[in-house]
Amino acid sequence: MATYLYNKYDGENIVGYYRGTTPELLVRDPELLKHILNLDFLHFYKRGLGRDPKVEPLLLNLVSSEGDTWKLLRKGLSPAFTSSKLKNMFPIINECADRMINLASRMALFEEEFDACNLSSRFTMELIGAYGFGIDMNTINNEHSLFIKLREMIFIKSKWQIFLFAIKDLFPNSLIKKVVLGKPQIEPTLTEILNGIRQQRQNDTNPRDDFIHLLLELEKEGKIYSDSLEPDENGQFRKIELDFDDAYVIAQLYVYFAAGFETASTAMSYTMHQLAFHPDIQREVQEEVDRVLDKYDNKLCIEAVSEMTLLEMCVKEGLRLFPPAGALFRVCTKDFRIPGSKVMIEAGTKLIVPVHGLHMDPKYFENPKEFRPKRFLPQAKTWPKYAYIPFGEGPKKCIAIFVASLTFENEHM
Repeated sequence: MATYLYNKYDGENIVGYYRGTTPELLVRDPELLKHILNLDFLHFYKRGLGRDPKVEPLLLNLVSSEGDTWKLLRKGLSPAFTSSKLKNMFPIINECADRMINLASRMALFEEEFDACNLSSRFTMELIGAYGFGIDMNTINNEHSLFIKLREMIFIKSKWQIFLFAIKDLFPNSLIKKVVLGKPQIEPTLTEILNGIRQQRQNDTNPRDDFIHLLLELEKEGKIYSDSLEPDENGQFRKIELDFDDAYVIAQLYVYFAAGFETASTAMSYTMHQLAFHPDIQREVQEEVDRVLDKYDNKLCIEAVSEMTLLEMCVKEGLRLFPPAGALFRVCTKDFRIPGSKVMIEAGTKLIVPVHGLHMDPKYFENPKEFRPKRFLPQAKTWPKYAYIPFGEGPKKCIAIFVASLTFENEHM
């Protein structure tokens, strides 16, 4: 819908329409997006997903939280996404990559057909399991692992769920707010995994410095402290705190698993799909990878990845064509006058950022449907910054973007 409206109203900066009974604004102008996503963030810090964490505790996660709770969680979880953490991940990445290469080699040897999306998902789940949960699930070689079942619980919707989500979309302020939309078995499954890990690590004198270790340490400390997101009437920022209990731990595991593996596997599979249809580019990428790895004794490391510039451009182009989030959502928290105009966006107004529409606009990207990685060469870039936002932008951009920016030195990200 967002892309359809974006294309239909070419030349307009903003487009008003109704989603069910709710008036919304679709923002087409990258210059205005700079204000909404970044410069005037305090006017638009809410995502407005419209689900109640009191009804669904899994929504106590970083992505679904708003306001001061979001700021506290962001502060608490940010240490998991640093350069040192990324470097520590590379042995795990190498081990998972070796398993994937061995499986792919066997399938190629016997000329077996395979689902690239499924294989990418199993690879990223392997990484999430190893680094995030500290568990070797062997999802690459085991299509029936617990993590794959967990993925199905989260992402495969029943007909009843699809119906409920449609009702919520059309009538967000109805009694649907009090209905649990997620599958009830997700939370007990995550709780079982957490309890097993906690028991395993009770007497561990040398615990792994991974994501779940950070969560358990935050739980042990009991509270996260910070300043409030907005100043009070005197211009002062209040001291705020969050009781980081078991429910918050499980909610962060939920979003780390769901958002972590799905977005990465989507980017991988779509990029591989495009390379399969462009063998000349695929050959160039392979030559670059071989050349760089030869320089580093055939060992993958952060320095080697940072030198794979064509591979980087292919990933960026894949994210342009198929962004994991085709649209972003915001809610205006206080009246905002659009710079340079008399138009006022009233508090409570919902806004949509049409990410895919922007990425496919020929005004910014010549022949946008073509897979052309070299459009990301520094000298070839012509589009405004907020016309390419696969990870979002501003304070609420994806927390994992910091890992991406450490891997590929990227001035935009």
